[in-house]
Amino acid sequence: MLIAYTEDAAPQARALSRMGFTCLPAAQAVGYEAFLYGATVYKGIFLRLPPRPAESGALLLPCRGKSPEQLALILRRRSYSPLF
Repeated sequence: MLIAYTEDAAPQARALSRMGFTCLPAAQAVGYEAFLYGATVYKGIFLRLPPRPAESGALLLPCRGKSPEQLALILRRRSYSPLF
């Protein structure tokens, strides 16, 4: 799975890379299946998305407050739905 990430999500991306995920900075990612970001402010998040996601779309995943293990579980399930 190819994961694009923003600069503020780099520590989590490095941890996911050690778990076997392929992570690239957003500017370099083409055909990414997930977009990992660390911002808590969602305004403008779509403007930060790299222009070329995978054909089937991409999972938008906020990483703030989540452990690398939690992120890996979400990515393996390919679903994320915060309760509140």
